[in-house]
Amino acid sequence: MTAVITLTTDFGTRDPYVAEMKAVILHVNPAARFIDVSHEIAAHDVTEGALAVDAMVALCPEGTVHVAVVDPGVGTRRRGLVVESSGQVFVGPDNGIFTPILARSGWRAFELGSTAFRRPSVSATFHGRDVFAPAAAHLTLGIRAARFGPPVTDPVRLAPIATREVGGGVEGRVIHVDRFGNLVTSIDSETVERLSRGAGVLTVQIAAAGCRSC
Repeated sequence: MTAVITLTTDFGTRDPYVAEMKAVILHVNPAARFIDVSHEIAAHDVTEGALAVDAMVALCPEGTVHVAVVDPGVGTRRRGLVVESSGQVFVGPDNGIFTPILARSGWRAFELGSTAFRRPSVSATFHGRDVFAPAAAHLTLGIRAARFGPPVTDPVRLAPIATREVGGGVEGRVIHVDRFGNLVTSIDSETVERLSRGAGVLTVQIAAAGCRSC
């Protein structure tokens, strides 16, 4: 069965880790097709990983399986998750990386508890290869998410970054800068649209953290 699997990690491309994940997936489903979203997420930067995954949702076809492995808690008691949302499926650690997905309605989450859909030997430090990759591959073969483990009603979410009204505007934080210098902020598009109604031109000021006069 041909299926699309996206991969988002902080593994980089110098080491064989991404290739090992792909090999495990192809062993289960040789017809799988891959989209490498990014393997250059800053090490352990769950927020950056969450933004990368979220950017793909509207672009991918129904049935896509998204694997996201930015996992500073690997080897601890943190759960693994399978999340269903809007006809797509998300696989990764329960550490907030799926926060944008969980902000939408209609999702269902399950714990990756079943040993039937993982490698026989699971490394304490490489769940991307031994747990998440085989789970994704089995999902592309039609295995239902509910078969992986019990429902999860309290998945971890990243703490919201507060914005506040200041005069006739709003104050937030820059949460990501891409390689071209584009900024992602905590101010959502609805707020920008609201402020822009009748304003004509909006003024944006950027200051260093804690600097009110820069």
